[in-house]
Amino acid sequence: MFKDIKTRKKPIVFLQLLLVIGGLILGGMGAYLDSPTHLGWMFWLFAGAFLIRGMERLLLEKQSYMGYMLMGAFYLAFSFFVYPIW
Repeated sequence: MFKDIKTRKKPIVFLQLLLVIGGLILGGMGAYLDSPTHLGWMFWLFAGAFLIRGMERLLLEKQSYMGYMLMGAFYLAFSFFVYPIW
């Protein structure tokens, strides 16, 4: 997901990096505290990063984007059914 960082738009890369790092932090907290809510938010943030990358590839680069969109949908579905945040 973080290939060609130098040629991509910096705000989008920064947002994706923040989502992934925030997801890692929440995932670590969720594992340490045994909190399914934190793990659910981790999967939501990962899904957001993958979906943003898929939309970036679709709209800006006109390249293959389905892998990123499928990974984002998978993370969202996993969050809905395994670690719901509500």
